[in-house]
Amino acid sequence: MYLKEIRAQGFKSFANLTRIEFSDGLTGIVGPNGSGKSNVVDAIRWVLGEQSIKSLRGDYVMTDVIFSGSKTKNPANIATVTLIFDNSESNNFSEYSEIEIQRKLYRDGTNEYYLHQKQCRLKDITDFLMESGLAKEGLNIISQGKIDEIISSKPADRKVVFEEAAGVLKYKKKKEETFRKLEKTNDNINRINDIIFEIEDRLKPLTREKNKAEKYLKYNENLKNKEIALLAKDIKNINLLYEEKKSALKDYQEELVILNSNVQLTENESQTEKTENEKINQELALQQQKLLEQTTLVEKINSEKKILIEQQKYQVADQKLHNNLIILKENQLNIENKQEKIKHEQASLNVKKEEISKVINNINEEVKQLNEKRNKIQIELASYLREEQILKAKIERNKENIDNNSFMPAAVTKVLANRQLNSHGTIGQVIEVADNYNTAISVALGGLVNNVIVDNETEAKQAINYLKNNNLGRVTFQPLSVIKGKELPEEVIKSICNQKGFIDVAANLIKYEAKYHPVMTNILGRVLVVDQIDNANKIAHRL
Repeated sequence: MYLKEIRAQGFKSFANLTRIEFSDGLTGIVGPNGSGKSNVVDAIRWVLGEQSIKSLRGDYVMTDVIFSGSKTKNPANIATVTLIFDNSESNNFSEYSEIEIQRKLYRDGTNEYYLHQKQCRLKDITDFLMESGLAKEGLNIISQGKIDEIISSKPADRKVVFEEAAGVLKYKKKKEETFRKLEKTNDNINRINDIIFEIEDRLKPLTREKNKAEKYLKYNENLKNKEIALLAKDIKNINLLYEEKKSALKDYQEELVILNSNVQLTENESQTEKTENEKINQELALQQQKLLEQTTLVEKINSEKKILIEQQKYQVADQKLHNNLIILKENQLNIENKQEKIKHEQASLNVKKEEISKVINNINEEVKQLNEKRNKIQIELASYLREEQILKAKIERNKENIDNNSFMPAAVTKVLANRQLNSHGTIGQVIEVADNYNTAISVALGGLVNNVIVDNETEAKQAINYLKNNNLGRVTFQPLSVIKGKELPEEVIKSICNQKGFIDVAANLIKYEAKYHPVMTNILGRVLVVDQIDNANKIAHRL
């Protein structure tokens, strides 16, 4: 395997993309001092993983290797160097005939490494190069000072150089790493022996305490599940009763509005009838006044008639008097006719007055009944309003109990209440679930709903020490820095997504912030939600 090509851009003096190709045999790069010959070697060392800025002839920080600009060119924001090796003849450690290694450095100090155009870690490149003998500690790059050192060194030291050149370096590294692991393992064994010796005397009482604790946890979990189920049932019944009362209240309110409208309409009609009755009474009084006047006139005529009769007795032959008598008789006849007509009109008015009085009485009776019904509805409405307030207060109390963690284990409540312990809350507190999936998610989570989410293992250890020191019980923690998601493969989801009854993966049916994704998928990422048990069995059989 040999170096085939170097590509550099933005690295030291290589402002533009520079490509240096190497053919078979020896290749020499010549030029005056300061032309950048040493930058080629620095570029190779840099890609191979060199972390010392002094070895790369920089000043203070690694970003010094980025092209800093000139009179005609602006500074670069990124330094990129790519090494391409020809592995066509010796591919015993790699399946690739051409090996490409690349390193990028940004102005903010961010390093990126690529192996075969795929981003990787520096350790991956170091391990890969160690297999090929191209590690930066090897003797692939020899400077003038190194040559003097080899020539002037002792035979034993020179032997070490020859061994490194022969490819012994990787085995030395493996040997050192193996010794470190072995030493660490021995330390762990000694520590385990010490712990075993220390806890052997405490094993029996701890076993008894463990059995008691397991029974307690079992009974406590059973009690908690029953309390939650009872609370859920109470809330459900309260909500149903609340909705029924609310619906009945709405019906009564609508009926009350209709009754008020009918009462107003009836009162308007009654007022109209009263006005008409007053007009009839006024007309009746006027007719009675006319009747009185006509009666007075008739009496006057009768008096005149009597006088005329007396005059006839005395055989008064006055023609004028005779004519007056005829006129008086005609007037009397007319007055009697008018009187008779007025009597008929008065009788008709009396009948109409009685009818109007009956209508008014009926209307008053209806108004009375409507008022009684309205009062009754108002009493019922007040009763429903009181029940509604009672139900609302009960719902608020239940919500307050839930918000105040009244149904959580005491240990979880203590951890959440301690401000010195940093936590995100329980799993149940950081998720939102639709009502139609609430039962499924609750069953899937089980006791995990009270697991406390923290940022890292250090915070979890602090909380555990707090619980131990105060004898507060047990809490399960989910460190975000450690927990990794467990999701079903995409091909599995595709194979069952069209199956009858399949709804979704449980983790997709809850809402939460993106930072909790590893925890949620770890718990619910492999749980399937199905509409009923028969379809669930078919899907399980298919999987």
